[in-house]
Amino acid sequence: MQRSKLKLMVIIILGTSFLYYMGTQDALTVTGKLIRVAGPGSETTGWAVHLDSTIKIDGKQVQSIEVDHHTDRFDKLEDKRVKATGTLTFWSGIERGYWPVLDVSTIEEVKSK
Repeated sequence: MQRSKLKLMVIIILGTSFLYYMGTQDALTVTGKLIRVAGPGSETTGWAVHLDSTIKIDGKQVQSIEVDHHTDRFDKLEDKRVKATGTLTFWSGIERGYWPVLDVSTIEEVKSK
């Protein structure tokens, strides 16, 4: 009995501690400065676009959006103004809850305004 409870607790803890990905099919293009970011409990992609102007996502105004997908190519664009297009997805984790992430299909440097 105790062993079953312990196994169940371990499964619940492990299951809830992993990030899970819930995708949508909304295409989105954003423009802004590509920056590195850090988050609690490593619940981050490590990259975000600080937007030129706020946008509304899931009913909330946001000034930046995390970006993901082949992040190794982001290094050369760090701290530069970029235009990124991709699929709007939502990630969830224990520390941060639910947040939007742009799964980038194309990203390119653009001239400053």
